[in-house]
Amino acid sequence: SQGFLWFGTKYGLNKYDGMTVKPYFHDPNPKNKNSLVGNFAHWIQEDSEGSLWISTWGDGISKYDPKLDKFTNYRHDETNQNSLASNNVWSLFVDSRGFIWSATDNGVSILNPQNKSFVNYRHDPKNPESLSNNMVSRIREDTKGIYWISTYGGGLNRFDTETKRFKVYKHITGDSHSLSK
Repeated sequence: SQGFLWFGTKYGLNKYDGMTVKPYFHDPNPKNKNSLVGNFAHWIQEDSEGSLWISTWGDGISKYDPKLDKFTNYRHDETNQNSLASNNVWSLFVDSRGFIWSATDNGVSILNPQNKSFVNYRHDPKNPESLSNNMVSRIREDTKGIYWISTYGGGLNRFDTETKRFKVYKHITGDSHSLSK
């Protein structure tokens, strides 16, 4: 929205202003908590405030504040159930309420930006109304506020935010009205 082009690579995040490229990298110095969370910048999504959300493969997600030119980082923490579900994040989605949805290799993580806490949804083989597969690739919201979650090998999921239940759409052999293979 500010006229820059942003590019994520395996080796960092890059901002192009039409003349020059400014690269951003992860600084391994533990005292620098405001650098990019990891260098494999996989997905970039802007929120309504103009901040950028960057997913990485292996290191979690970063929020870039363009006013301060710094990053706030979110990582998986084994000791905190309200942290990001996995540091392997395929994609991000900012919904109409400003919540940040992360498609990970361990389910869906939804960040409430107000309290900076995550709610996680994972596949439960005992619950047919749970997420169909933990390998989540993309998340989108339609015009009616319904969330659609695609998975690798588990089909398409429709998520009801009121009931917190998933309805799964998969390919069924012989059923021409099911998802294609």
